[in-house]
Amino acid sequence: MKRWIVIANCQTFGLANSILSLAPDVACHGCDVREFQTRMREQPDYYLENYDFAIIAEEARLWFQYTPEMLPPHIDIPNITFSAFHPDCCYVTAGAAVVDGVVGPYQSMIALAAYKEHIPPVRAATFFNEAVYQYAGYLDLWQEQRDRLVTQFAAAGVAIGPGLRRMSHGRSFMFTVNHPKIEMLFEVARAILVSRNERIHEGSWPPPETLAAAQWPIYPEVGRRLGLTGGYVFKPAHDPRPISLEEFLIRSHDVFSAWDKSQLSVDPGIRPRLWRIRELMREAA
Repeated sequence: MKRWIVIANCQTFGLANSILSLAPDVACHGCDVREFQTRMREQPDYYLENYDFAIIAEEARLWFQYTPEMLPPHIDIPNITFSAFHPDCCYVTAGAAVVDGVVGPYQSMIALAAYKEHIPPVRAATFFNEAVYQYAGYLDLWQEQRDRLVTQFAAAGVAIGPGLRRMSHGRSFMFTVNHPKIEMLFEVARAILVSRNERIHEGSWPPPETLAAAQWPIYPEVGRRLGLTGGYVFKPAHDPRPISLEEFLIRSHDVFSAWDKSQLSVDPGIRPRLWRIRELMREAA
């Protein structure tokens, strides 16, 4: 039996369990990045001695700067991120801190823009519409996001295009921008096994979900572009009760009000979207 290890972030155990479900000849374990950091500092030969092959997500290098000879044969894979289903969903930071919100660490860019422009939650709800999404670039992300993910995995020798096509026929394969559904992790696991010429249980099925605690809705106007039914119901982390858009905006405003407006920011890569939304809000004032 071959011994594999997946070293990644929140996607670790869904991917490792999917490999276990698919591969009759592989015993696969999961190790999150925090455990990886501790192991490498305290037992630097641990992975070399205990595993034949490693699958390492890019985030691992942020926790420990390893070199190839420190690990068994391995591939470096990207973290699965995909924002075409949830283009308004983002992380908000205040300095070095990630601002925790209603749906775990995930925030609405429109809600943040409204807070920065002194727009109350009730009026902020009126900016959740197709014209705003079009101007902010929310409706044109699918091809770019798909091509980026396929290219990133191809660099690791893993072809996820066929699995991505299966996952995108009439359904979403993400809960949030960086929490894939187990079916997606299952397809990634299959693609990795194929790239390694491993036997596969063709009749197998995905293991249970590992990332469903927090869920972001697909907004109806975004969903129509993707052939999906959408809504404005938010699923908070670790709470089975969904909340409406209006309640979400009120609670988000309360979260942001603990910070000075100038402290709150989003990743530079998506900051132009935030600027465009704020521009629209100022024009509508």
